[in-house]
Amino acid sequence: MLFSTHYLEEADEAADRITVLAKGKVLVEGTGEEIKRTVGRRSVSFRSDGPVPTGLELLPGVCGVERHHDRIRLQTTDSDATIDALLSGDFTVRDLESSGGSLEEAFRALTSAAQEEKN
Repeated sequence: MLFSTHYLEEADEAADRITVLAKGKVLVEGTGEEIKRTVGRRSVSFRSDGPVPTGLELLPGVCGVERHHDRIRLQTTDSDATIDALLSGDFTVRDLESSGGSLEEAFRALTSAAQEEKN
């Protein structure tokens, strides 16, 4: 069965294989997990009631720091090194979570790279 959607979360949950297209060109094809791995980033998040601690952007592998309500999310290229440094540092970490990149993040990275190649 073939279906088309702009809801990437739906595609990730329902599809065995996914094809990402941009301007009529196939950028990548594979399972949701295979496509998400192309980004090479993971997310490490934890709860924090206070302000975003300084120095998080200096932890190994960290390439982005965001706050969403009481959770701080670190984008990282090496989640193991980031977590080790986070736990051995002077940071207060509660409810630690690590997850792979989302299909949406992979889609954005792939289409951005395709656009840059075109320019």
